[in-house]
Amino acid sequence: MIGLILVCMFVSLVYATVPVIEFASEFNNSNISIGESRVFYVLVSDADGDNLSYTWRVDGVEKGNSNTYTYVGSGSGIKVINVEVSDGVLNVSRGWNVYVSEENYEEFEPVGGEFIHDWFWVVLIIIFVVVILIVVLFLIIELRKGHAKKISEKRKLSFSTQ
Repeated sequence: MIGLILVCMFVSLVYATVPVIEFASEFNNSNISIGESRVFYVLVSDADGDNLSYTWRVDGVEKGNSNTYTYVGSGSGIKVINVEVSDGVLNVSRGWNVYVSEENYEEFEPVGGEFIHDWFWVVLIIIFVVVILIVVLFLIIELRKGHAKKISEKRKLSFSTQ
């Protein structure tokens, strides 16, 4: 009986396939602030169709057991996040390094984003062009008035000499 069990275990080990991580989060070597969160995930397949179990660890401490894990930055420094996926016989793992800091790494963006920022400059340029056009029109009108005044004075002189 013990021989049969050993043979079955040997056959299952020889013919078992390792689970394969098909896709994983891209947060390796990323910076986050204390209190900021990141969702880590793995998409794993197993050719044998075995049930898969997940074990998430942060700095070696077990934290979760699904295919996703939400890490919230706590305590500054480099944190090692690791997931181990097992089909009951064989394991595969994936790890990430995350630098947690007290500083906020999010880039400042004006209210409304780039759209508002770009439109501000467009409107400012339009206002500038309109002001220049008004000044040019004013000068043209004044020059015409001055020219018309000179013509009328010439006409008056020509009528008075006749």
